[in-house]
Order: sequence, then C-alpha cells, then structure tokens
Amino acid sequence: MPANPLDDVFLLRFMIKKFTYPLLLLIIASIFYSGCVKNETCLPANNLLLTEFYEYDLDGLEVEVAVDSFSMIIVGREDSILYNNSKEVKSFTIPLSDSLDFLKVVLKINDGVDTMYLNYLPYSVFRSTECGVINRYEIVDDSTTENKITKRSNVNKIIDETEAVNLKMFVDLN
Repeated sequence: MPANPLDDVFLLRFMIKKFTYPLLLLIIASIFYSGCVKNETCLPANNLLLTEFYEYDLDGLEVEVAVDSFSMIIVGREDSILYNNSKEVKSFTIPLSDSLDFLKVVLKINDGVDTMYLNYLPYSVFRSTECGVINRYEIVDDSTTENKITKRSNVNKIIDETEAVNLKMFVDLN
C-alpha cells in the first residue's frame, strides 16, 4: 500500500513546529551569551583604603588639610615604607592583603607619631566570566593612638574599586 501524502505533510508540519521554537531560542541565547563575554577589558582591582586629613576650623566646621611632613610604615610587611617624609599630604592610601585581616600602621605626622590598628574582612566578588573574581574588603574595627590624631571617622566601611574615601582622620597640626 502506498504511503498517504497527507501523513507526510502532517509529519513535516509537526517536525517544523517541534524544532523551530527551540532552535530559535538556542540561536537567541547564544547571541546574548556571546555579547556578554566578548571584548571585555579586565582591569586590576586596585582596592586601597583611602584616608583624608581634616581639622576643625574656628567655627567647628570640618576642613580638609595638608600635613607638612608624612611618613607611613606598615608593621610586619615587606616594602612597608609607603610614604617617607612626603610633603603636603592631603590623603593617603593603604594597600590591603587578601591573606591578612589585621594591620598595624605607624603614622608620622609632622613631629608626632601615631599608630593605627585596622581589622578588616577580605571577601571575593564575582566580576564576570572572563575576569573571574576580585577581592573587596570591609572594615570591621579601627582604632588609633591620639598624639597628632584627635579623631577619626569611618565614612565608608567597604573598600572597593570606587576610590571613595573610607576614613577621615582629624589631626592637630599645631
């Protein structure tokens, strides 16, 4: 018995309906996926704790100031002298380590010496498929001695690639 041509047409329509939508979906998904991972620039995460110097003026308002002479040493780390008698410093940065969660930093401000103790929490953040993960940090606790530093204010506890100020350090420049 010869095959019924209507059966062939029905089978063809069935196959087209069954495979057209999944095939279109697969094509669209691959276009979106390739658009996400193509030509991506992976910049290094330059996550530094940023601190600015301030003092109070006669009206009690915060004023950003420059320290005449500034030195900074991170205790217990190689290449720990990051500032060595630098002049007219308005702000400074501290690089944090992924393998540590505590820093002791000696700050020489003009003719006085203070010590800053910093507890922080490193954590990983997924950046993208091509770039992988980066580390960010969260300040858990910070304290200082109070020789030249009169007060500190924790402005932003998250240290990330935004270059936002994390600490305000109020100093006595007299």
